Amino acid sequence: MKNTLRIVVLGLVMISSFANYGLENDHNEKTRNTVIVKNAAGETIYTNQVNFKGDVTQILNFKTLDEGVYTVEVDKAFQVETTIVKVLGDAVVVEKNKGETIFKPVVRTKNNTLLISKLGLDTHKMTISIYYEYDLIYSEVLNGESVLNRALKLDDSAKGNYKVIIKANGKTYTKNFNI
Repeated sequence: MKNTLRIVVLGLVMISSFANYGLENDHNEKTRNTVIVKNAAGETIYTNQVNFKGDVTQILNFKTLDEGVYTVEVDKAFQVETTIVKVLGDAVVVEKNKGETIFKPVVRTKNNTLLISKLGLDTHKMTISIYYEYDLIYSEVLNGESVLNRALKLDDSAKGNYKVIIKANGKTYTKNFNI
């Protein structure tokens, strides 16, 4: 009986440790990022959640890959950093000036107000679509604006499911919420 209790307690401690591992550092900020490695054809060859500290060659042993050009995307809370890595035989070259930073939109709700913001230095066109219970209720196309800031008041009587879809930088960002 005591052994069974010890095993259960040890199991709970281990599950708790794994659940919290890497989610927050000593300064209480999230450090887990999604890393995606794509080959020259755009096919994803690696994806994982890692604690990323800035050196893309530490994410994966690139020397085991075929020669070629790879794109590494580090998906952080508010931005996606893209880096180009070339594998030439045993050499791995990180193209420092060929990467880019894509700023992700931030969507929040507060007191039936929908707040949308995105730094648009990295794009020339953004499309915003808002759906209420699968019906399009708002759509806007922005061209050439460097900053997107919108505060949209939602109808107090229209309680239910909403979806915001923002398209920018060849990517689609989706946020579902209820009011």
